[in-house]
Amino acid sequence: MATSKVERLRWGQLRLSTKLCFLGLLLLLLVGCAEIASRIYWSACQGARGADAAAIRRTFYPEMATSGIDQVAPGHTDDSFDVLLLGGSVVYPAFGKISERLEPALQEKLGRKVRVVNLSYPGRTSLDSRLKYEDAADKRWDLVLVYHGINDVYLNNCPPGKFRPNYAHAYRRYGAQYDLRRHPEVGFFELPFTLAFLAKSLPEHWELTSAPGKNFQRYGNDIRTPPSFEANLEAIAAAAEKRGDPVVLGTFAYYLPANYTEEAFRAKALDYGTHSCPATMWGEAPNVARTLDLHNEAVRRVATRHGLTLIDQRANMPDGKRYYNDLCHLTDEGCARWVENVMSGLDLSKIGTSTSRDR
Repeated sequence: MATSKVERLRWGQLRLSTKLCFLGLLLLLLVGCAEIASRIYWSACQGARGADAAAIRRTFYPEMATSGIDQVAPGHTDDSFDVLLLGGSVVYPAFGKISERLEPALQEKLGRKVRVVNLSYPGRTSLDSRLKYEDAADKRWDLVLVYHGINDVYLNNCPPGKFRPNYAHAYRRYGAQYDLRRHPEVGFFELPFTLAFLAKSLPEHWELTSAPGKNFQRYGNDIRTPPSFEANLEAIAAAAEKRGDPVVLGTFAYYLPANYTEEAFRAKALDYGTHSCPATMWGEAPNVARTLDLHNEAVRRVATRHGLTLIDQRANMPDGKRYYNDLCHLTDEGCARWVENVMSGLDLSKIGTSTSRDR
């Protein structure tokens, strides 16, 4: 018995509705695979511990996981005096013993258990601290100690017309923070945000952007960061006011010897200790000093507007190699003096000192 040969349908013979269904299913499959790839990228490549916006934000700030902030009870229901330390490398443990000294000094002054959560990290700016403080909205603190100034300086090193007050011109982590706010679907659909992030990351990786860098330090004499720096401190102070967190601001201490040159720094011939980091890490030395002075003026204005305790580290830190390893990083004696300045300037009437609080 002969079998009839079944003739295959060609694509052109299919009905339009069948074609559309097929293409729709194919598109759905491709999008699904891309979404899976996006989640793998954030979890395996970036270390996200979850598939939501909060988990992605944390990939830009590893210090959130290592600082111990997750052990602080939401709403501050335990009996410890909790201190949040916000800053850059100067107060980071690898660069000195400030946080190590701060905890026992506060315990002695207050006569109670103290826990210091150090959210500082090398290279962090005032905007980073603002974003981290916003993300920790469920936490309440007996004291928020903010010490910034130097890392914002670096962001002035960009060509004319490229500076952005929200620092979006600088690091991809800032653009990512803003993009996360524009992509509320993150959490159940990560692909659009991931594509936008990668599209912005590749030019930066290949150094095809005008982001701040040493090759643009000649533009650093156009000082543009002070208003942004002040706005970030203002945002922290305003948020703390609403939460009831007492804030202490510090002017930024630095020491630039009159005979400073890069050659003398490399030869370790200056009045510094270890000569750790050259001024050119942040810009041309005169521009760095001028910008720090303007940032310190901003610190004073914010403290005055909000009635905050101001620790004038700039005025009360002696110059010289006994205290400075470089422009801003401190020796052991410098760290001790930094903490002494905090202790002597701390206004106990402006912070909660009872053994427990309900907020």
